[in-house]
Amino acid sequence: MTPVVGWIDRLPALSLQASEVQDAFLTPMPFLSDARNRKTAMRRFGAEEVATVEWTYNGFRIWGATAMMLSELLTIWGLDGL
Repeated sequence: MTPVVGWIDRLPALSLQASEVQDAFLTPMPFLSDARNRKTAMRRFGAEEVATVEWTYNGFRIWGATAMMLSELLTIWGLDGL
C-alpha cells in the first residue's frame, strides 16, 4: 500500500474496485486534526495489545491502516491536535 497526498482543483470521477474498497468519501482535515474527534482503542494482535486510532465522520468509520496513515500524516504536518 502506497499512500499518495496531493491537492486537486476538482474531484475526479471515482471508480471503486468493489473487492478492495467498500466506499469513498471526503473528510475535512480540520475534522481529522481536532483531537475531540479522534478515538483511541486497544486492539490485540496475537499476544500483543496495540493502541490504535479511529474517527467516525458522517456515519463512516475510518480505522485500521487508513487511520494509522492519516494519524502519521497529521503528526508530520503538525496538525495532530495533541
